[in-house]
Amino acid sequence: MNPLDEYSIWLKPTSESFLKLKNLIGKIAEETDSPVFEPHVTLVGGIKNDQESVLNILRSIRPYTIPLYLTLDSVGISDSYYKSLFLHCTNSEPLNELRKTYAEAFSSTGIFEPHLSLLYSNLSADIKEKIIEKYSITQILPLSIEIQDLELWHAHGTPDLWRKIYT
Repeated sequence: MNPLDEYSIWLKPTSESFLKLKNLIGKIAEETDSPVFEPHVTLVGGIKNDQESVLNILRSIRPYTIPLYLTLDSVGISDSYYKSLFLHCTNSEPLNELRKTYAEAFSSTGIFEPHLSLLYSNLSADIKEKIIEKYSITQILPLSIEIQDLELWHAHGTPDLWRKIYT
């Protein structure tokens, strides 16, 4: 196995929600000179295995787990680069069951804090608060999103190096 083989499984919103969130992420990234990335909720991250093994596991359980409906209910900020400015995802039994299924399949023991990031950065809390206000982010909440797709991403390194492997 290549030491750079690290994968994540993302929940991808359907087209209408996807485009709205992608547009917002793009505007914020342009304003803050931060990376652009696709809107997603990470179901399982840090999967370290060879690509073929990951794909085989994913294909064996995927047909039984979609569609899913999620609610993004509040805005949050943190000091974590990849969770700098985000929309909190309401925990639900279907989401937790889905997470459990995939976490067990990939031997993931990390804490699950479902969210959809809007910004990857090390900006100050003051700047993030200004972004929230400028784009009226609280006004779009709660936002219900439908998930029809799971995606497998090679997610090692910086976002510009990430690559979608499988939908």
